[in-house]
Amino acid sequence: MTNKRAEFLEKLRALQQEFVHSLVERLAQLKNYEQRLVQQWNPEDLQQFYISIHTLAGSSATFSFNRLSQSAKRLEEKISPFLQSEAPPSVVQQQSIKTAFLYLENLLDTIITHSEEPYLVVDEDLCAIVDSIQQEEQTDDNKLILLIEDDTVLAHSIAEQIQAFGYRVNVLHDSLAIKQCLLQEMPCALIVDIILPEGNKAGAEAIKKIRGDYKGILPNNVPIIFISCRVDVEARLAAVKAGGSAYLAKPLDIGNLIEWLDKLVNRQAEEPYQVLIVDDDKEVARHHALILENAGFLTVICNEPTQVLKQMENGNTDLVLMDLYMPGYRGNELASVIRQIDAYAAVPIVYLSAEHSSELQVQALLQGGDDFLIKPIRAETLVRIVAYRAMRFRKLRNLMSKDGLTGLYNHRHIKEQIRNEVSRAGREESSVSVAMFDVDFFKQVNDTYGHGIGDQVLKNMSRFLVDRVRKTDLVGRYGGEEFVVVFPHTSVENAATICEKLRSDFEKVLHFYQGGSFSVTFSCGIASYPVFDDPQLLADAADKALYASKNNGRNQVTVAGL
Repeated sequence: MTNKRAEFLEKLRALQQEFVHSLVERLAQLKNYEQRLVQQWNPEDLQQFYISIHTLAGSSATFSFNRLSQSAKRLEEKISPFLQSEAPPSVVQQQSIKTAFLYLENLLDTIITHSEEPYLVVDEDLCAIVDSIQQEEQTDDNKLILLIEDDTVLAHSIAEQIQAFGYRVNVLHDSLAIKQCLLQEMPCALIVDIILPEGNKAGAEAIKKIRGDYKGILPNNVPIIFISCRVDVEARLAAVKAGGSAYLAKPLDIGNLIEWLDKLVNRQAEEPYQVLIVDDDKEVARHHALILENAGFLTVICNEPTQVLKQMENGNTDLVLMDLYMPGYRGNELASVIRQIDAYAAVPIVYLSAEHSSELQVQALLQGGDDFLIKPIRAETLVRIVAYRAMRFRKLRNLMSKDGLTGLYNHRHIKEQIRNEVSRAGREESSVSVAMFDVDFFKQVNDTYGHGIGDQVLKNMSRFLVDRVRKTDLVGRYGGEEFVVVFPHTSVENAATICEKLRSDFEKVLHFYQGGSFSVTFSCGIASYPVFDDPQLLADAADKALYASKNNGRNQVTVAGL
């Protein structure tokens, strides 16, 4: 069992014990409602009594107290027919309710008195997800590429350009040292020439032998990109049989190679999905948050329904996971409130409730919900459904916020991000820098090589920026050949240092066309908050600094105000 899995299960057990301790207060609350109803039948007290029992039925099942859950459900079923009725139950009906309540009360007393520890149901599918998340975290910063290429000059050129995109490269000139290199440090990917001094398929044969004879040295999840001047089927089949993930013909288009590397090693993974959990039952909310967090999600818990909109304003919520019954509020009513706001009209809302009535479930869905899950729910099922709904929403949001050619934030959205970061910097009394980039002489690129090659230059530029900045930095296409990077918590001096390194590295990148290759440069302008304390002034200052760079000869970085 991995450390992360052990820690996860320990937290689940701790939450179960917290739930047991909460039963004292829950029982006192139930007794209070029951005594008030015995003294005087009151629809309002009945409603609160029902909600408390309904919540107990769902939460106890969530924490593996199945007998307690079934007892609460039996009492719930006896009460529910009177929720919409003004007339109190008959004497016989009241006695039936009393008997069911006494059974529930005795069961609660037993659990509280003996601090009964429930059986922890281990969801192996979820634990496998937790293990995979830990493995990804351990390899996330691995940027080593192992390049096996016998042409020394070509190998140096390829390595230099790959390194410009933020990778490290270890170069070998034959297949003999591959095994030893793998034992020293595992790369995130291999780039292997099919033809090596040992033979015209030696690269593929070497990889196939390593994976066959030395199992575990080269895991199957480490991608292999084969390169070659050979484009025949025999060479391509050899690469496939060796487990190749891609096959690129020489002369190499470095932009295409980097695109494959980013895709195969998941360098461009999206930010974790953020889930807002709305549930007044604190232990249950934390239970579901723990499950989602250990599957790689970010979670925010809202135990007070009136704070839902405020919580959604504070972050990019990808999904709302909401209980249907809460004191004074119903989930479907909150869903209707959320849907009144245009910005949240498409945010998926998933109900998680112990409500089994199909009629009430449909009613809740018609008032703004997207899915209805029944408590208790298997952890693995919860993870998969939440991930699917959040993924669909993020794709829709990306269509509205991303540039079609480069995949970067579009003009409107990156300006929103600048406003958000300036607002955050004001609250935290920190700094934020904005850098504008413009490809030099881009019109000449289009006129000389065609718009298709020009588009490829823009894609290479966007990929270069994304790969070289931090995950917390924001990259957008401001328009045409102009790009912008927002550096949160970064002084203008540090931003200038970063951008100068980007400038010197980007001019080494080759862009390919049918007759050969060429390189381009960019100009850059930087401005920072709080020197420019308004989002629009900040963007304008960076833009003016950019044009100062262009007017002073291009291929340079200018800082506004210096």
